[in-house]
Order: sequence, then C-alpha cells, then structure tokens
Amino acid sequence: MYVWVLLATFMAMLYAYNLSTREDMRTLYTVPQAESVVSKIVVQHRAAQKYIKDHQPPENGNTVVSYYPGQISIDSLQYYLPYGFKRNSEYTSLIYCLDKNSANLGAAVAGCSGSGVSCCSKPEAITYLVTFGCIPSRWRNLFTGKPDVDLLKAIETVVGIGTDFGYADKSDASRWSATETIKSTMAIRGREVTYTSIPQYIISNELSGAGSKSFKNVCVNNKNCPYCLIYMTPYD
Repeated sequence: MYVWVLLATFMAMLYAYNLSTREDMRTLYTVPQAESVVSKIVVQHRAAQKYIKDHQPPENGNTVVSYYPGQISIDSLQYYLPYGFKRNSEYTSLIYCLDKNSANLGAAVAGCSGSGVSCCSKPEAITYLVTFGCIPSRWRNLFTGKPDVDLLKAIETVVGIGTDFGYADKSDASRWSATETIKSTMAIRGREVTYTSIPQYIISNELSGAGSKSFKNVCVNNKNCPYCLIYMTPYD
C-alpha cells in the first residue's frame, strides 16, 4: 500500500510539471510582490517627509529649519514609520542643501556643518530629500537591465503618475521640457510619461556622513547596481 501511495504521488508530480501556468499568476503573485518593493521605498520617503516637516517652522518652534545635510537614519524615522515596518538598509534617505544659483544645482550651500544654524536655512539654499536604493535583479529586464513591466506597473499602481518617483537613468536631452532649468547627466524616469532631472550635485558628490550609501556610490557607475529606484522631493 505504501508503495502505491509513493507511486501515485510521483505520478501527480509529473502531471503537475506539464500543466500550463495559470493565466492569472501575474495578477495573484508577481504584481503584488512588485508592489511591495515599491511600497517600502514610498513608506520610508513619506516618513522622511514628515521628519522634514517636524524640523521646519513653525512645527520645530524656531524661525529657521533645524535639519542638516546628511543621512536620516532609519532609527530617526522610527516615530514616523508604521508599526511592523521592517527597518533595514535596503533604502537610504538623504538631505541635500544645494545652492539654487549654481548651474544645474551642481554645488552645495557653503558653510554647512552639523551644529549651529543650519546652512539649509540660508536664502540661497534649496533642500532636496532623496530616498533611493538598488532595484533587485528579480525586477530588472534580463536584456536591458532596466525595470521590468511588473515593476513599472507597480509604480503606477502604488504612486500613480508623477514627476518625483521612478528609476534613475542617464539623461536624454530630447526629453527636457522647454521650462527645464536643471539639465544634469541623470534623470528620474517614470512609466514612460515622466522625466525629471536630478540635481548634478546629488549625482556627482558623496554626502558627508553617508559614505558608501551616497547616491553617487550606489546608483552611479556601479556595476552591481545598474538602476536605482528614487523618490525625490525639493523644499524651496
């Protein structure tokens, strides 16, 4: 009897291998997984936005901002993250304070430090909050290395159509709008309908205190990470 049970199990396994893939497998399994990848960076960035808000007047009880250039640690975001959020180093949130008068926003505001009045409060400063992380190989096209259709669809589903979230890619001058003032070497690409330049300083410079987690090191000319997801918010 035991032998017959084993034989029946083996035959069932062979039969299963010959079954066609369910037509709704992508809807039931693949797409929700892609949405979870997108949701994690979105949740972290929006928590960082709340952190920024709490360090701006009048919420911070001051007349100037109380945040500084550098990384917002995941521990600093704990208060703003939903309960059960898995905190790890998959994505990084950085604050850049740039000189709005520099070409393609290619320079940081002078005199920045981690104490005293923040340089981010200077009249010539514009703040950029950037959250980024490498796109896992599971969600990249085998031939181009770019985000696959499932991940692009997940971006549209979770975030919708916008100009501040997508994947970082080399710039294409033909996509710049007539009003584009930042013409840098990389841009945020969405689901083929959005295109936003990334400030050149973010692309070309490491941020003090961020080390190997800077956008430059993770997302620029990194053979282990051909494409990054990026969520970017400016504060003028």
